Amino acid sequence: MAETPLKWWLLLLVSSYLAATIVASTPDSSRATKTYIVYMDKWAKPQEFSDHKQWYSSMIKSVASSRTERRDDADEDDDRIIYNYQTAFHGVAAQLSEEEVEKLQEQEGVMAVFPETVYHLHTTRSPLFLGLEREDSTSAFTDKLSDYDVVVGVLDTGIWPESPSFNDTGMSKIPAHWKGTCETGRGFSRHNCNRKIVGARVFYRGYEAASGKINEQEEFKSPRDQDGHGTHTAATVAGSPVRGANLLGYAYGTARGMAPGARIAAYKVCWTGGCFSSDILSAMDQAVADGVNVLSISLGGGVSSYYRDSLSIGAFGAMERGVLISCSAGNGGPDPISLTNVSPWVTTVGASTMDRDFPATIKLGTGKFFTGASLYKGKRNLAVNKQYPLVYHGSNSSNLTPSSMCLEGTLDQHSVAGKIVICDRGISPRVQKGQVVKDAGGVGMILSNTAVNGEELVADCHLLPAVAVGETMGKMIKHYAASNHNATATLAFLGTKLRIRPSPVVAAFSSRGPNILSLEILKPDMIAPGVNILAAWTGELGPSSLPSDHRRTKFNILSGTSMSCPHVSGVAALIKSRHPDWNPAAIKSALMTTAYVHDNTQSPLTDASTATPSTPYDHGAGHINPLKALDPGLVYDIGAQEYFEFLCAQGLTASELQVFSKFSNRTCHHALANSGDLNYPAISAVFPENTNKTVLTLHRTVTNVGPPVSSYHVVISSFKGASVKVEPSKLDFTGNRKKMTYKITFTTKSRQSAPEFGSIIWKDGVHRFPHRKQDLYQGRLLDGLLKMSTLIAIREASLSGNGGDYSPAKEKAANRGVYGARSPLLHRRLRLLVGGAKYKLILLFCLVTAVYLLSSKISPFMGWNPHYPSSVSSPSRGSYTVLINTWKRNTLLKQSVAHYASCQGTDAIHVVWSEVDPPSYKLRDYLKKMVQKKSQTAHKPNLRFDLNEEDNLNNRFKPIQDLRTDAIFSVDDDVIVPCQTLDFAFTVWQTAPLTMVGFVPRMHWLNEEENGVVHYRYGGWWSVWWMGTYSMVLSKAAFFHKKYLELYTKKMPSSIHDYVSRERNCEDIAMSLLVANATEAPPIWVKGKIYEIGSSGISSLKDHSDKRNKCLNDFVSLYGACLWYQPMRKLWMQDMNGSGKFWSFSVGTKSFSSSITIAYQFC
Repeated sequence: MAETPLKWWLLLLVSSYLAATIVASTPDSSRATKTYIVYMDKWAKPQEFSDHKQWYSSMIKSVASSRTERRDDADEDDDRIIYNYQTAFHGVAAQLSEEEVEKLQEQEGVMAVFPETVYHLHTTRSPLFLGLEREDSTSAFTDKLSDYDVVVGVLDTGIWPESPSFNDTGMSKIPAHWKGTCETGRGFSRHNCNRKIVGARVFYRGYEAASGKINEQEEFKSPRDQDGHGTHTAATVAGSPVRGANLLGYAYGTARGMAPGARIAAYKVCWTGGCFSSDILSAMDQAVADGVNVLSISLGGGVSSYYRDSLSIGAFGAMERGVLISCSAGNGGPDPISLTNVSPWVTTVGASTMDRDFPATIKLGTGKFFTGASLYKGKRNLAVNKQYPLVYHGSNSSNLTPSSMCLEGTLDQHSVAGKIVICDRGISPRVQKGQVVKDAGGVGMILSNTAVNGEELVADCHLLPAVAVGETMGKMIKHYAASNHNATATLAFLGTKLRIRPSPVVAAFSSRGPNILSLEILKPDMIAPGVNILAAWTGELGPSSLPSDHRRTKFNILSGTSMSCPHVSGVAALIKSRHPDWNPAAIKSALMTTAYVHDNTQSPLTDASTATPSTPYDHGAGHINPLKALDPGLVYDIGAQEYFEFLCAQGLTASELQVFSKFSNRTCHHALANSGDLNYPAISAVFPENTNKTVLTLHRTVTNVGPPVSSYHVVISSFKGASVKVEPSKLDFTGNRKKMTYKITFTTKSRQSAPEFGSIIWKDGVHRFPHRKQDLYQGRLLDGLLKMSTLIAIREASLSGNGGDYSPAKEKAANRGVYGARSPLLHRRLRLLVGGAKYKLILLFCLVTAVYLLSSKISPFMGWNPHYPSSVSSPSRGSYTVLINTWKRNTLLKQSVAHYASCQGTDAIHVVWSEVDPPSYKLRDYLKKMVQKKSQTAHKPNLRFDLNEEDNLNNRFKPIQDLRTDAIFSVDDDVIVPCQTLDFAFTVWQTAPLTMVGFVPRMHWLNEEENGVVHYRYGGWWSVWWMGTYSMVLSKAAFFHKKYLELYTKKMPSSIHDYVSRERNCEDIAMSLLVANATEAPPIWVKGKIYEIGSSGISSLKDHSDKRNKCLNDFVSLYGACLWYQPMRKLWMQDMNGSGKFWSFSVGTKSFSSSITIAYQFC
């Protein structure tokens, strides 16, 4: 490193359980308390303590006694223990400070301490659709399965006991093994329980510890369900048959749960501010102690490492006690790697459609008809023989705006009154868009899907006449409205239609794989009905859940993986009733190996978002087939020790493994050669790209649960790129419960550009025992599929040999697992070619033509067209501060603050205010109220204005006192990043918190060198797209560590500050250089769909590019003789480590995946 006048060292200690952490806590933050989950070694209890509770209490007191400020009442230390966990696992949830946590981790018997996580909540036809009843019969097949009592625990928002779905007529006495009870509270007494609802408990201590006491006048502090979600899921699992069930006349028929003879135990863990992990863990622990057989959990909180995922740890303990855990996959689809609840001991359920629809028609003024879906039933029906004015407030079908999405406050009453309004999906809930249209005076709404939703139709119970249409029809209708000033339309509603073909179809919103933690474990496991599901509903809310909806119904129709999860939970209860001796793995195996992968037209299952065949990353093993699952013939059995060996093979440390063990001295036996050898009902052959390995052998053991004497032979589906051999090819069983092992050898013939899928089917003449398999070329898979609502640009070295230029087909393929990259040689030749003016003109003409023709398909690749998922996932851990830079754009500021307040990872919002006059009290008051209204967490983000006396771009990077978070998300007031995308980027940042992680990439390259002086060229988005690489991310939408605010202001050369002040430009490049010099590493570009809501800025000015070129070269000169590492060392995102695990990044030559000390030097 060259010597310069300014030289300093910054030492950072990186902890072992975080990717990296900068210790910069203030005294107040170290004493502030919050909830932590403390995992204890049960067997380490000293003999002097009579029980574990006494031991835990003593330990908490011992660390509290070291505090500098003692409480007046020592007994309050006991009150800081919120929960004691004693069944599924062992430990406590307690209110602790950071200082106390550090001391507690040093105590004997403490295995791990993690901060609390907030989780988010993710029928008449489905039993018939699943084959559980006959269309011509009043009885169901499930009526025969009541000889064994099964209790299903539902962790959700509670239950509405008066619903007829919970009638216990004809049910036998409560089973003797049941130890649960019914807790009481406002609106819920013991008589609300019966032989159907055998248990009802409430868990709120973690929620109250984080957000304060529950307002019992606004929310039931009892098992009673005010939200409706819990009632709906509980009835789907095990609701009693109810004839004549319907929603305002829709879906009329007999409603029954999947296991109508099963019992329900409701565990209320979710409140208006979310579902807190300490409450969820306590509910799981109590449910296992109560004696549940199945747990149905329709919620999730993002993806975290196995040993840091509270729900995963609790599920492991429940599995050890024989309880099957069924969880929703999440509503983050159709983006790859959007799954949650991915642990192999958890059954992860995606969503599909059924063969029932609720059609509605749109008739345009031209006489043309379009068909959509709706559940509208009200007094405001439009006249079929009358046409109404039709308006669309978007510029075109590709670029979405706040008004085109009908966001609150964006519609002008003068342009909407008396008209049908076309609204694009995104950001706000679908029914809320209808409310906005109604409030503005509109008479109807057409809700148009975007590219992300595709042709999937989800019906809603709107407050005004409204019809949802697919993307294709939506574009045609919008084109008609935009091109005809006298456009008209009318809407009609056609009720319920059955026997829809094709069905089932994978729902567009259903979260997709692969499993980012373990490629060897296929996720989701399966799909089940989750679109337009009718089930019981709360009496507290109307069917739209809007406060203005005063309708009350006994049933409601909802969509989501929250609805598909209880279908599987109920079917699992049926299997348990038939096979009471089966463990959770056997039940899960039966569900997976009997699932089907073809629809009712005998074609492969399709993806609703693309109308193309889905893959196992979309549908898992396939769609559940309950009747066949009752008699699968063979099962893949897995015990707790085998799951533990899987974790050993995953490379968890001894301390990380402790949270899954009842014994702290438990060691790995290394029984699995690799993670793929886990006896899972799906096989994933992973070939790391950084090795020359061409042969992989995996093993499986099957257990005979069919006829004692039976013989199976194997049928293998072939796929290109590899050959598959199974030995032995025949399995002969001579007894029930006998086990046999076979091995599968994969031999790769050539590297493929995408994962290949196939199957192994064991046949005996009666059973077809399919075993889904996938052949994964690991480097390629990670490069193409690192996406959770986003796609991360990947390093070129990992993509060599895949040449070729961009095409819409390749972009579509990239979203499904293939990412095309251009070779460096091709780039160099192209740069030489375009050196002449003539070729530049030709190239420019071709480029403009291509952009014009392909703009609608290219723009998603560019990341500027937004889609905002309706469900927002919580960040995996921690939170961040949003730093909004604004200047005289209060309207944009209001929209920006309102949006980021709704993101669950937001801890605080700081507005950088650089105007002469301070913000008005009216503006401050408006924004504070908006934050309180929009926040979805118990902890309301703190809003603060950072006032500056002068208008200077350097202000946006001034140090901020008393920040509670290390992470800063810097964003311009006209940039909206969807919450789910933002939280995923935050998760990525946590793995390498010293880097910049952003959404707006830029690049540079060496332009020329004359007389020893190097000149660089700055490239905008088109350069990134054309060159296939990038070298910086702009701070207009990027995460970085708060320490860089101080470094920018106090350590960066003052000449750069002066330059930024004088030119009113390039502060973002200066910050990029600062971080690059500190880390000697490139930034991370997260390819997410962001939305710019303002008008064109300075980047559209004619001389903007020249100014950026100048400041780029001037900054390099001002930084001194040292090379600035960001552009020249690496032009791509950092490599994955050798094992291909996403969560362990390597940046330059410094790994952030282990405990190290790093020194950084400025030039």
